[in-house]
Amino acid sequence: MRLAHAAAMHDVQVRSHAASTPCPTPPQSFFARWLAGRDWDTHGYELVRGRIVRRAVGGSTCTSLTRRLHRRLDDAAEGTTAVVLEPRQGLELPTGDTLVPDLSVVSASRWAAAQPSAGDLLRVVPDLVVEVLPASITHADREEARAIYERAGVKEHWIVDPKTRTVTVSVSVRGRFELGWVLAGCDMLRSAVLPQLRLGLALLF
Repeated sequence: MRLAHAAAMHDVQVRSHAASTPCPTPPQSFFARWLAGRDWDTHGYELVRGRIVRRAVGGSTCTSLTRRLHRRLDDAAEGTTAVVLEPRQGLELPTGDTLVPDLSVVSASRWAAAQPSAGDLLRVVPDLVVEVLPASITHADREEARAIYERAGVKEHWIVDPKTRTVTVSVSVRGRFELGWVLAGCDMLRSAVLPQLRLGLALLF
């Protein structure tokens, strides 16, 4: 579900026209300040190619799946230098977009370069991104975000679909995501980013 926030974008346009120089306010930094002022708002928002987009909110099934996966990722990262971020941590990406994956894992080298931003955001490119699909959206609805993650340099991308009880895994090869393979049934979920991870899908769904 995508809803552009007209008032916010109008504010950006007003600021741009009012500026005495041809340099407008950077949309990403404006979005971070706008988000920081909405701590009362529980909805997730993303900045996608200059548009403020409200993410669909998952129900109890998505929440339970995210929690189970978070625990599994934490267990797999134990004893390694990888950092498992808290669920739905907003990320400022070098593409100029700000996205909110359900889960993400960052290597030690990338974590060392991470910087905080306004609105509880982080400026960092994760190595692994996990998205859990609410019932109201499809894989195609997240294709734009997947392309952004690809351009940003994310190494591995998962789409967890509770409706079909599948996980679609895409791995970056020479900067491009390979066509994702779909895991289902008794398949085992593994990760190149977290080699210690071994998770049977029957235990996930």
